Amino acid sequence: MQGNHVILNIPNNDEDIWLECTSQKLPFGFIGDFTDDRDVLVITPEGGKIQHTKKYIPEESLQTIKGICDISNDGSIKAMVNVNSKGIQYDNKYWLETETERDLDVYYKRRWKYINNMSINSMSIENDKNTIELIENINFQAVNYTKKVGERMLVNLNVLNRNTHIPDRYRSRKLPLKINRGFKDVDEVEINLPPDYNIESLPKGQSLETDFGSYTTEISVIDNSKIKYKRTFIINDGEFPKEDYAAFRTFYKEVSKLDNAKVALIKK
Repeated sequence: MQGNHVILNIPNNDEDIWLECTSQKLPFGFIGDFTDDRDVLVITPEGGKIQHTKKYIPEESLQTIKGICDISNDGSIKAMVNVNSKGIQYDNKYWLETETERDLDVYYKRRWKYINNMSINSMSIENDKNTIELIENINFQAVNYTKKVGERMLVNLNVLNRNTHIPDRYRSRKLPLKINRGFKDVDEVEINLPPDYNIESLPKGQSLETDFGSYTTEISVIDNSKIKYKRTFIINDGEFPKEDYAAFRTFYKEVSKLDNAKVALIKK
């Protein structure tokens, strides 16, 4: 047998606590994608035994976004954003706590790369190691967020979590599709519309259901000056036959397309 890493196991009644001893930053009892969901050899006074480390289900790797976005008559946008990440989504971001302000500025502009001319006004990171969640608060603005066509203005409703990833295409895939870790994103954003415009047309809410995951959106008009946009995107882990890869890629393409849904406004 051969291993490449050592972690500490603490039996605690019917629960096992796993400690990543080589990290000075991970919270007590949390293991990330380097040690989760795998067989390990546990050395006990009675001898060795094989156990399995924690596996995160998609609902545990949860990211929730809440935002308020103000659209101006000139097409610019101001946004106040709260992001809460748990599970593997926490593991993907906990390091943000120790980044410099300059590096965080670069990170957020890359994260929202589909928003041009972004200026970040404020940002704060809270790493709650008791509840094991990362809390981000970001305020930003950007000019020319919308597209103007004559008397009309087009506004993309998904301001804060647009899927831009489409899996590579393979003409002759040899191996099965394996999704190691699932996740769940839940977004809820209030969009305050520009005062000189009325809603002309609104996209319908959408729902996709596949073996690989699901996607739903709800779009509701609070009043003629405010829209609420809700989005839930879930990816399931698992192994699928290679013949399913094209359908998996199509699912991601459809999500990317729906994430670009726009509301049409017309000048009063």
